[in-house]
Amino acid sequence: GTYFIEADRLLRPGGYFVISGPAVQGDNQDKDWTDLQAVAHALCYELIVVEGNTVIWRKPASDACLPNQN
Repeated sequence: GTYFIEADRLLRPGGYFVISGPAVQGDNQDKDWTDLQAVAHALCYELIVVEGNTVIWRKPASDACLPNQN
């Protein structure tokens, strides 16, 4: 999840974050996938698509949902 937070810092509003690899889904990856979803939800990202081992989220275009980064 740490790399997700760093990508969020670098992405412009409305930008897309793509992850591809075994951390997305798989038999032994349930906890990693759950953790990624929790971070995405906390940062108000919209899940666009999950296909195979690839997932695409979209960063919010506005500051309407400010994350609590304590």
